[in-house]
Amino acid sequence: MSPSVWSNLIGPVRLVKGTPQLRWNFAVSLSFSTLSTAFNYFAMRRGTLIVGDQRRTFFHDLIMLPALFVAFVTMVVRAARRRFFTRGPAISLL
Repeated sequence: MSPSVWSNLIGPVRLVKGTPQLRWNFAVSLSFSTLSTAFNYFAMRRGTLIVGDQRRTFFHDLIMLPALFVAFVTMVVRAARRRFFTRGPAISLL
Protein backbone atom coordinates (compact mmCIF):
# COMPACT_ATOMS: atom_id res chain seq x y z
CA MET A 1 0.00 0.00 0.00
CA SER A 2 1.38 3.42 -0.85
CA PRO A 3 2.34 5.77 2.01
CA SER A 4 -0.33 8.32 1.16
CA VAL A 5 -3.12 5.72 1.16
CA TRP A 6 -1.98 4.33 4.51
CA SER A 7 -1.70 7.81 6.03
CA ASN A 8 -5.21 8.67 4.83
CA LEU A 9 -6.56 5.48 6.39
CA ILE A 10 -4.90 6.15 9.76
CA GLY A 11 -5.88 9.86 9.76
CA PRO A 12 -9.45 9.39 11.03
CA VAL A 13 -8.16 7.22 13.89
CA ARG A 14 -5.78 10.00 14.94
CA LEU A 15 -8.59 12.54 14.69
CA VAL A 16 -10.93 10.48 16.88
CA LYS A 17 -8.17 9.82 19.42
CA GLY A 18 -7.43 13.56 19.67
CA THR A 19 -3.83 13.54 18.48
CA PRO A 20 -2.28 16.94 19.27
CA GLN A 21 -0.93 18.91 16.30
CA LEU A 22 -2.67 16.62 13.85
CA ARG A 23 -1.39 18.34 10.68
CA TRP A 24 2.23 18.27 11.84
CA ASN A 25 1.85 14.63 12.91
CA PHE A 26 0.35 13.72 9.53
CA ALA A 27 3.12 15.52 7.60
CA VAL A 28 5.91 13.85 9.57
CA SER A 29 4.29 10.44 9.29
CA LEU A 30 3.76 10.76 5.54
CA SER A 31 7.31 12.03 5.00
CA PHE A 32 8.83 9.19 7.00
CA SER A 33 6.69 6.58 5.22
CA THR A 34 7.64 7.99 1.82
CA LEU A 35 11.34 8.05 2.61
CA SER A 36 11.34 4.54 4.06
CA THR A 37 9.44 3.18 1.04
CA ALA A 38 11.87 4.92 -1.33
CA PHE A 39 14.83 3.44 0.57
CA ASN A 40 13.31 -0.05 0.44
CA TYR A 41 12.83 0.21 -3.33
CA PHE A 42 16.37 1.58 -3.68
CA ALA A 43 17.80 -1.32 -1.66
CA MET A 44 15.76 -3.96 -3.48
CA ARG A 45 16.86 -2.66 -6.89
CA ARG A 46 20.41 -3.32 -5.70
CA GLY A 47 19.68 -6.91 -4.66
CA THR A 48 19.27 -6.35 -0.92
CA LEU A 49 16.19 -6.98 1.24
CA ILE A 50 14.60 -9.29 -1.33
CA VAL A 51 13.19 -12.80 -1.19
CA GLY A 52 13.16 -15.55 -3.78
CA ASP A 53 15.83 -17.01 -6.02
CA GLN A 54 17.93 -13.84 -6.14
CA ARG A 55 18.09 -13.40 -2.35
CA ARG A 56 21.18 -13.36 -0.18
CA THR A 57 21.44 -14.13 3.51
CA PHE A 58 19.90 -11.74 6.02
CA PHE A 59 23.35 -11.26 7.57
CA HIS A 60 24.72 -10.15 4.18
CA ASP A 61 21.82 -7.71 3.83
CA LEU A 62 22.57 -6.25 7.27
CA ILE A 63 26.22 -5.76 6.33
CA MET A 64 25.19 -3.95 3.13
CA LEU A 65 22.75 -1.54 4.82
CA PRO A 66 25.26 1.17 5.88
CA ALA A 67 26.70 1.43 2.36
CA LEU A 68 23.20 1.44 0.87
CA PHE A 69 22.13 4.19 3.26
CA VAL A 70 25.11 6.35 2.24
CA ALA A 71 24.37 5.68 -1.45
CA PHE A 72 20.69 6.54 -0.94
CA VAL A 73 21.43 9.81 0.87
CA THR A 74 23.98 10.71 -1.81
CA MET A 75 21.42 10.02 -4.54
CA VAL A 76 18.79 12.16 -2.78
CA VAL A 77 21.24 15.06 -2.31
CA ARG A 78 22.37 14.89 -5.94
CA ALA A 79 18.76 14.75 -7.15
CA ALA A 80 17.84 17.74 -5.01
CA ARG A 81 20.86 19.67 -6.27
CA ARG A 82 19.94 18.88 -9.89
CA ARG A 83 16.32 19.78 -9.22
CA PHE A 84 16.96 23.11 -7.56
CA PHE A 85 20.22 24.28 -9.13
CA THR A 86 20.13 23.03 -12.73
CA ARG A 87 17.63 22.64 -15.50
CA GLY A 88 16.85 19.05 -16.25
CA PRO A 89 15.32 15.94 -14.69
CA ALA A 90 15.80 15.60 -10.94
CA ILE A 91 16.39 11.84 -11.06
CA SER A 92 17.92 9.93 -13.91
CA LEU A 93 16.66 6.38 -14.04
CA LEU A 94 19.43 5.16 -16.29
